Amino acid sequence: MTKPIFLHAVNAELHLALGKPVDQIQLLSSIRAFSLVSSSRMFCNISQIHEVFFDNPEALSELRSLYECDRFVAHSDYGQFEEFRESRANHFRHTLAQHPGFKSAPLQELRDLPLGSMGQSMSMTSFIENRLEDIVEERSLESGLITPTARDTEILRRNADWVEKTLRMRDQKALTFETFDRVAGHAYDARDEGVLRRALTEAYVTGYMRDYDADCIWGYVGLEHVERFPLLSSLSLRLALEVALLRKGWLRDSSRESSVVAVLHEQTDPAEL
Repeated sequence: MTKPIFLHAVNAELHLALGKPVDQIQLLSSIRAFSLVSSSRMFCNISQIHEVFFDNPEALSELRSLYECDRFVAHSDYGQFEEFRESRANHFRHTLAQHPGFKSAPLQELRDLPLGSMGQSMSMTSFIENRLEDIVEERSLESGLITPTARDTEILRRNADWVEKTLRMRDQKALTFETFDRVAGHAYDARDEGVLRRALTEAYVTGYMRDYDADCIWGYVGLEHVERFPLLSSLSLRLALEVALLRKGWLRDSSRESSVVAVLHEQTDPAEL
């Protein structure tokens, strides 16, 4: 059976954790290209879409079209968009500056995107919490999934008191770095912040891959830190684009051979090639 594809890169927190700006053009181009070469169903949480594409009607309309072809699911534990938005707005009430999608009325295209489910409801916050506890308490982690680097693990364990205090005191708030910042009570440096942000994001991606037996589209420029595991490289954005171009006969034309690189590095939309 073909695995579903979790759109891990449609994630504002992931880009922030790696110090990279969100490139909406590259993300949308990769989704379009992959839909040409694979029948796998793509999915991500509606919160990811809300954070990344909240102001992009073109992307939202594209995702709606893929939904209508049974190629995309905006996964949610909520039945209605307004339920989701009310819940998230409550979670992020202290950090609205970091979540601009909740500061204004949502686009109609966002309201119109149907919500769906990839299966039974999972508590991603609980998974992330357990994952962090396993790391700082030096318990073994499940193999074959994304784990922190040795250096990140060392720094996390040096901050074990901070991590454990935050997990005890988060009071149902979303488990983002801002929650750690409010609980800190001490000065921390950019290195500590970066390690925590990466650990939270890697746990989030790992949780979706594990709970829904999903793969991802790997190969995004600038996201190599999260994509550093050979075992997770079965799908390649670069390969997907090459196959798409080959089907059009473009790679037999030397004048077109740079098209794949153009999409990956210059953010060219495949539809414009």
